[in-house]
Amino acid sequence: MQSSLPTASAEDILHLLNLDREEDYEVDLVLRTLDELETAELIERNGNPFDDSIMFIARPGLKWSEFNHIDEPIKKTILLLLVENPKTFFVLQNTQSGKMRICALEMNQWSERTDIKPVAFFITQNDRTLTEQSVDGLTTLCGNCKIFTLSSNSKQTYEDIKSYVDAYAADEDGEYKMPIIAALANDTQNRKILTLLAHILRKVRRNSRLRYSMIFDEADDTYPKLRKMSIRIDDVPMCYSQFIVDNDDALHRIGFVSATEGELLEEDFPECANAYLYPVDHAGNMYYRAAHHPDSEFRIEPVPSKMTNNAYAEKLIDDHLAYFTTPNGTYFRKIIVNSNAKSSDMTSLARFANSRGFHALIFNMYGIKTYISGESVQTFRTKGRRFSEVLFEVYKSLKLEDKPLLIIGRRKVDRGLGFHYAPRDGSEGLIWTDIILGKIEDVHTAVQKAGRLAGIIAQCPQYYGKCTYWTDEHTQRDILRHNTIVDEANKLTGCTTLQAVTRGTEKVNAFLPEFTKPPKEVKPPKPSKPKTDPTDFAHVVFDLQEDAIVYAKEQFGITLRKRVDAIASEGFQCNGQNPTLEEIQRRQPGLGQTSFVVRMVPNIEKQWVVYWRPSLAPQSKI
Repeated sequence: MQSSLPTASAEDILHLLNLDREEDYEVDLVLRTLDELETAELIERNGNPFDDSIMFIARPGLKWSEFNHIDEPIKKTILLLLVENPKTFFVLQNTQSGKMRICALEMNQWSERTDIKPVAFFITQNDRTLTEQSVDGLTTLCGNCKIFTLSSNSKQTYEDIKSYVDAYAADEDGEYKMPIIAALANDTQNRKILTLLAHILRKVRRNSRLRYSMIFDEADDTYPKLRKMSIRIDDVPMCYSQFIVDNDDALHRIGFVSATEGELLEEDFPECANAYLYPVDHAGNMYYRAAHHPDSEFRIEPVPSKMTNNAYAEKLIDDHLAYFTTPNGTYFRKIIVNSNAKSSDMTSLARFANSRGFHALIFNMYGIKTYISGESVQTFRTKGRRFSEVLFEVYKSLKLEDKPLLIIGRRKVDRGLGFHYAPRDGSEGLIWTDIILGKIEDVHTAVQKAGRLAGIIAQCPQYYGKCTYWTDEHTQRDILRHNTIVDEANKLTGCTTLQAVTRGTEKVNAFLPEFTKPPKEVKPPKPSKPKTDPTDFAHVVFDLQEDAIVYAKEQFGITLRKRVDAIASEGFQCNGQNPTLEEIQRRQPGLGQTSFVVRMVPNIEKQWVVYWRPSLAPQSKI
């Protein structure tokens, strides 16, 4: 399937250009632009002697990377319509519907190439549990590949991987399998990946058959952060776009995989918007269930503006206690709760659940903690295990079948992980029946969190017959609308991802008018704040919170409040997780313009960053 048109008339081009715009391009502008592109020898026109029609084609051999620098959007868009871009694909599928199998299928095809030697990079969200689940799936599905993991708890080193890649490149007897390098999207692992990409590119320039291929999992979260993030390696700044957009000589394939597109279809990411939408069987699996499936149910409960997630969950449980505590036969309800972020709040909700006759689990960065009335708390680690299997093991070994069960989480309920344990052979499983979402403003966050209740589950005898979502009307509309758009987009072929999603949106607006997104309320602009000076920033990084607190006391005479856990407050987080050091320096959260303050924030590496504005520091403290 191609995302480009081999030839197109001016009318075809005008139609496709205006599919993706609220305000149509004028005919004269398009014709003038085509003339300019022809003058620049980027396109050619062919006349048809039989009907006097004029067709436009890209200059033979024109590569996508040759015109990426063009600043005029209309010119770049026309070229993207005409230039074949077979290297780039986008898997946009609803949550828990089999995206990992598509990734494995694609990588298995890479491993079968004999004319080149692909090295596969699989970039995951910066979450060890999610990465381990992905690696487990790849190990099962990609038996003819050698899997490496780049994470803080992996024993495999950069040198190990580089040595293997070099041996694989030199191997002429098929003794070395294609390497798949799964890596967390953080600064430490990015440095290793970029160094490997540069190493492969150097070899390609010396006529090596090596190539690199990449898949960005949860791409709407991982790729925008990484694309232009510059890391100095051997005093040379490097970023992913150098190896994907600016120079694709060594690039074999690149894929973007997610259930939500986020900002990837905007003009800042043309390589994503113009990737071809990966062809899938839109009929899907007959046992797949998700929020927009007819079997699913929404229970709409308004959320007052200042009500916390925990308060919402507690009120629902009290107001509908008979619903939650009455079993279907012998199987009690299993409820996922999108909770407050603080660990102490999670513990409080677990104890509340115990008082109402529930067993409770808390899932956070430390693993799974069990809260059972009259028993001590136990912790189960998920390291190296598929998360759903650990849940099932906890459920069976502790005999939690006799009461309703709550699992409480915040970041761990965001995306990626599968909560259901549902064997495909229809044997006993652990199927979650409800999810308490609360109000979620961001559509992509809402879709991802609701997706924890989705999965191929209807073959399991523990399936309740429906899945129930507890939220407000706004969040319900966002979830149903987005899921339906994704399904409609995947019914189309021969389209770029942007075109497919645009047409899918048009269809949903036509046949589901009740889910048409209302226009955003126009609010008066806020008075602009003075811009922060990026150079007026000083910081020190500590591995231990205690050392950070001592430093602030000794250096500035300021006592910093000790935090219960290494999770940044919501106002300091970026995309629902701890910020990187670069993000802290760019945003300078909590630093004012007039009075001197010292802040302490845990970063994404679970280190403690103490920072302040030197220009405001008392002279005696500088």
